[in-house]
Amino acid sequence: MRERTIDEMRAKLRDNLKTLRDLEKKADKAERMYVRNPESRKYEREFDEAYALQFDCMNKCINLLVKITAGQIDKKTARMMMVTKRRAIEAIV
Repeated sequence: MRERTIDEMRAKLRDNLKTLRDLEKKADKAERMYVRNPESRKYEREFDEAYALQFDCMNKCINLLVKITAGQIDKKTARMMMVTKRRAIEAIV
């Protein structure tokens, strides 16, 4: 299996960042519904599922940042960057 090029990884990161924004909106909506209806197992399950997808996508973005930089940015730093510097990351990729 061939290694992905930097450009391919950047394109994948761009796609994942867009997906992450969409998943965050869905998770926020699901959370609002669950907060309004805390006894509802349905809303609890929908929130749990939405958050799990968001978390998974965030981790994919973090792993791509580490790969793109050939490990010069470690996972801990990449996670911090995704939380505090996401707009800058989006502008770069």
